Amino acid sequence: MVAEARQLKIETGLDADKAVVVKKLMTEFHLDPARLSTNSVVADASAAIQRAATSGGVKPGAIRESPGRASAKELATIDFEGSGPVAAVISLLHRLPLLGYPLVIDSLQITADPARPDQIKLSVKIIVLNFESWKTTEAPHA
Repeated sequence: MVAEARQLKIETGLDADKAVVVKKLMTEFHLDPARLSTNSVVADASAAIQRAATSGGVKPGAIRESPGRASAKELATIDFEGSGPVAAVISLLHRLPLLGYPLVIDSLQITADPARPDQIKLSVKIIVLNFESWKTTEAPHA
């Protein structure tokens, strides 16, 4: 019984440590999985990216959404193009993970804008992760 009690204490401590880490990540990335809905997360994430771009001084161009690969636990991919000053583009890239959505930058291309020498063009492929597929119904220690 003493050994079982020690094992339960260890498992409880591990779960508490995991909870602290998850809480820290949720705070750091402004992500709350409980308020995300799979029905609207892609559209909401796309709108948040556009708002972040325009508020930061990046002029959005073409934005395309396409379905993700279920095998890779993706909801969708968002292809975003825009242009703006170097500082604005770098600021946008820095803010993407902090928008409150499960986003991962898959590819990124930055080129000079020949029409405007003080501007650069940005082309980025963003993956929206399927956060629902990461949840398990069973406790990790069960």
